[in-house]
Amino acid sequence: MAHSSQSPAEGAHLELSDPKIVAAGLAAGGKIARVADANGRLTFWLSELPSDFLTRLANNEITVSARDFISRMESVLGMIRDRQRGRR
Repeated sequence: MAHSSQSPAEGAHLELSDPKIVAAGLAAGGKIARVADANGRLTFWLSELPSDFLTRLANNEITVSARDFISRMESVLGMIRDRQRGRR
C-alpha cells in the first residue's frame, strides 16, 4: 500500500507498507520521516523522494546500487523483526 500525503509544515511524504518499496525508496535517497504500527504491520512515511517516485519505480526508471538496496532492506527487515519481538 502506498499513499502520498502532504502537510504544509512537513512537506510531501510517501506512506508505504511494502518493505521492498521502502528499501528502494531509501536506496534512492529517501529518508524515514515516521514509522508506525498499523494493526500489526509497520507503515513507513518517507520524505525527500520525488512526487512521481512510485510511477517511476513501476516504469523501471529508478536505478539504485544493489549494495545500497540490500543494506536498506536489512535495516527495514530489522525494524520489522524488532517490532515483532516487542509484541511477544
